[in-house]
Amino acid sequence: METVFKARSSLSYHHLSTSSRAGSRINPQPALVLFMHLDLASLRSVRAFASTFLRQEPQLHLLINNAGVSAGGTTEDGFSLPFQVNHLGHFLLTQLLLERLRSCAPSRVVIVASSAHCAGRLRPEALGQPPSGLFSTFQDYCDSKLANVLSQWDPQLMLCFPPKGALSELSLLGEMPHS
Repeated sequence: METVFKARSSLSYHHLSTSSRAGSRINPQPALVLFMHLDLASLRSVRAFASTFLRQEPQLHLLINNAGVSAGGTTEDGFSLPFQVNHLGHFLLTQLLLERLRSCAPSRVVIVASSAHCAGRLRPEALGQPPSGLFSTFQDYCDSKLANVLSQWDPQLMLCFPPKGALSELSLLGEMPHS
């Protein structure tokens, strides 16, 4: 007897060509892969993506927050580009999709960070603003990854994902998530 698993995948993309190539490697059956635009550098785009996804997709069992940039700059929302793309955009998206994740349990949120979080330091008075100094772009990246690690312990995630049902998990780049 053979067991066949069939899943519908939704890939968010900033550049369609990259997403299409990734989708064809994941699943050669295009009908099972849905491509949706998401620009994490725009909180308006994150909200629009979540709204469209919630209207179109009744199920959500896995959310992987794994986009990142290390380039400097400021977003239209006034945050540093790395902090918004690497952390704030994912955090907002997760919050907007939490109820769907909860209702579809068992479900999982995977937050991808990197060991660069060890060099991060969050400055509450200047959260989301680029740090100053010689290595400010790298420091900004490290700060965003530290925020990812800390968001693993977000009380909303912990309340929504009790031991039986859904869970939130942290994956550091280069390490495999626990099963």
